[in-house]
Amino acid sequence: MANKISNKSDLDNLASKAFLEIHDRAIAGKWLALKEHQSDHPSRQIDVDVKRYEELIRFLADKLREDTRMVANRTVQTRDLLEERNIHESLFSLLDGMADVASTGVVGSYGSYCQWYLNLRQGQIDHTAAIAKMKSLKK
Repeated sequence: MANKISNKSDLDNLASKAFLEIHDRAIAGKWLALKEHQSDHPSRQIDVDVKRYEELIRFLADKLREDTRMVANRTVQTRDLLEERNIHESLFSLLDGMADVASTGVVGSYGSYCQWYLNLRQGQIDHTAAIAKMKSLKK
């Protein structure tokens, strides 16, 4: 299904989804790429991003024993909650940071990672400092 979503109508429909559903696992990378580029749909950039997102989603899902669509959903939810507080972070930056935390062996689910990150960012520290603080939680 991921490879079949390529025409503008399908892309618009996918981009308009608030969250992925259980049957949407295969399109998580494409959905995140579309969410990252909501205001414009530059297909070349989306195609480049899809592979990057899919690699990070798969790594996090495997490392944290999480469903790929839940990683994608929680990443968008985290970005949106940050934006409500006028904190802007890209989806890729969030995924990449969380992958860095997971690779150090910090115990937790992806949902708990996102909650820790939100709490730290609300404390007015930047992305780099929040990720460093999270990595320091390794036991």
